[in-house]
Amino acid sequence: MRKDKVWKQVLALVLSAALVVGNGTSVFAATGDPAADKELVGSTQTVTSPADGLAFGADGTMSTDKKSYEEGGIGFTNDGVEIVDAPIITDEDGQPATGETVTGDDGGHGKVFKFPNPDPQKNEKTGESWITTAGEALKDYDFSQGFTLSCDIYPDQQSTDWNYIFGIGTFGEVKNAFVGTIGFSAGFDSELKKDTVGTSWMGFAAGDAADPNNPNWIHENKGNYNWNFFKEPVNAHKWYHLDFIYSLEGLTIAINGVPIVAYQDTNGYMADVFKALKDGQLRLGKGVVTSNEGYVGLMDNIELKTVSSEHEHVPGEGEAVIVTEATCTTAGVKRLPACTICSQVPMEIIPALGHNYGGLVAATEATCSKTGMKEHYKCARCNGYGQMVSADDGTSKIEEVSRPTLVIDKIPHTYTTATTKATASANGVIKSVCGVCQHTETEVIYMASNITLAGTSFAHTGKEIRPAVTVKDSKGAVIAASNYTVGYSNNINPGTATATITFKGDKYAGSVRKSFTIAEAANLTLNKSKVTLYTGKASKTAAIKATVKGASKTVTWKTSNAKVAKVDKNGKITAVKAGKATITATANGISKKVTVTVKNPTITIKKGKKAVKKIDVKRKKSVKLTVSVNPKNSGIKVGKLTKKQKKIATVTFKKGKLTIKGKKKGTVKVKITSGKGTKTLTVKVK
Repeated sequence: MRKDKVWKQVLALVLSAALVVGNGTSVFAATGDPAADKELVGSTQTVTSPADGLAFGADGTMSTDKKSYEEGGIGFTNDGVEIVDAPIITDEDGQPATGETVTGDDGGHGKVFKFPNPDPQKNEKTGESWITTAGEALKDYDFSQGFTLSCDIYPDQQSTDWNYIFGIGTFGEVKNAFVGTIGFSAGFDSELKKDTVGTSWMGFAAGDAADPNNPNWIHENKGNYNWNFFKEPVNAHKWYHLDFIYSLEGLTIAINGVPIVAYQDTNGYMADVFKALKDGQLRLGKGVVTSNEGYVGLMDNIELKTVSSEHEHVPGEGEAVIVTEATCTTAGVKRLPACTICSQVPMEIIPALGHNYGGLVAATEATCSKTGMKEHYKCARCNGYGQMVSADDGTSKIEEVSRPTLVIDKIPHTYTTATTKATASANGVIKSVCGVCQHTETEVIYMASNITLAGTSFAHTGKEIRPAVTVKDSKGAVIAASNYTVGYSNNINPGTATATITFKGDKYAGSVRKSFTIAEAANLTLNKSKVTLYTGKASKTAAIKATVKGASKTVTWKTSNAKVAKVDKNGKITAVKAGKATITATANGISKKVTVTVKNPTITIKKGKKAVKKIDVKRKKSVKLTVSVNPKNSGIKVGKLTKKQKKIATVTFKKGKLTIKGKKKGTVKVKITSGKGTKTLTVKVK
């Protein structure tokens, strides 16, 4: 450890002004003699007696397995702490600080203890660090008057709730608290989680810390300091020197020689606490219990010293220094010369000065526009307020009061209100004028300029059509229906109907008319729903007549099977081939259907009165047949014979008469068609 730079600051203890001690009680806080501190830092000492205390740094001897450490006869077990070189502290430009070399840092440190971050993969905790090996490791120390624990730390900015630096006492694993013998823990909390368990600067008195009846004197009077100081990145990665000074009167904590917070034990718990500390252990960088997290970062120059039971001061040597001036209501603090034995610096309380009230300040009346004040007295020193109070014995005295208790509230305004109502085209206004102070307040009533109906066109139903009305002002706010009525006219039969909105009430006036249309109800009818057609000339087409009611008169037509029946835009259906199809007509969203059946014409061949399919003819003889078709006029067509067939017979068809003349032996098939209907006659010539 380098000795060219040491901690040269002498702790100047400051008790918080908020902690008031009466009767001139002194609070002692051990800081150490500056010369002695200079020799101590950077060296390793051995405890020769309890009064010498315990002081060591990372340059001391540690076993090769890095699992144990012994200093002054007190053994420590180490489950993760390493010995590393202190980091080089640089200026903002990234270069070594002024006067420094790359071999050290500006705190005068060489080798230091490293309390590492836990490894979550190994289920490690920061609390698994240092603890004295013996349960009564501090039994030779006399804590009856208090103790001082000092160290240097280089905190690592991390996201843990607890950052314990040390603990002294008997420890257990119940309710995250000290059990059995009481003790102390001290650290820098990232944020205040609880008052009775794990609080920074915590001091535990007899009993379980989780017990709400536990007399925890520290949490009853917290100081105003930054709980997040060492967790903030800007404050991490720097060396700090910490001093925790516990005495019968209370606790003082300093960072780099500057007092940060001081607590006073006004209930006298500390004496009971100190009696039990000699039965305890010392923990470094470890939580109160293993389930709590501990300190993460570097630590060096650790010192534990007890406080002597008696103090000696050289009369006239040194001068008392006013640390905190007394005010009217708050005691001050005076620092006396240090003890020549233990270097403790006694602090003496300067009683509060009391108020210096002047003459009576007369009362002022309240008005509509400003508050008044009761009669009172005002302190010439601090501007505090006082009020004369009579006691039961008939005497009177001035007692301190807060300013709000003297304030007389403003009296209410006496308003006269006039209203100009809004219409659909102009804003209105409510104007209120106070008859006492003429204070004026105005409220704009925005015009009802946005009036809409639920629709503008409706189908005729034979009943009244009453579309809903929505009224909004020019800012888009809905105007409640209680501010208007709605009347309807000509709203039953087809045509133009009217909704009349008439405003009423204190804010709106006038009326507005809105029109809407009632249209005849849409309907579609067809003159036929079924049609039978034929593929011949007769009954091949059918015209469907559509009657339309509604906004649109246009009818669209569609066939389900154009190979059976076609339909044109006028509803004319044409048969194509035998089968069934559906024709759909649509208008104004209404559809109607026509079922179409397409058939082929029926052909009948008769000889006399007998229907025949074949006939015999003798050579050079003729046979006459009658050919008819149903439906009539469907058209008949007789197929032509081939040259070969014409050598066997001849066929003549005229006006429904079919004449067949035989020529030579043979058979001829005669094909007769009508539309897509077909009939075949077999002729045999003998």
